[in-house]
Amino acid sequence: GFNPARFAVAEKNLLEGHELFVATRGEENTDTLDSVQALVEFYEAWAAAEPGEGREEQAAQWKAVIP
Repeated sequence: GFNPARFAVAEKNLLEGHELFVATRGEENTDTLDSVQALVEFYEAWAAAEPGEGREEQAAQWKAVIP
């Protein structure tokens, strides 16, 4: 079932991973862009599990980063 705490932990890990890729490989690197895609999919899944909490907007913001 839905466990908000697991989503919060996953969010922290995905955001930290993205920051690491940006710092070590740059914004345009394939690994960095893959991490952005992972964030998009993550926020879309969270939005589906818990609608109306702003996750849709977060997914859209990350999607806008992808060239």
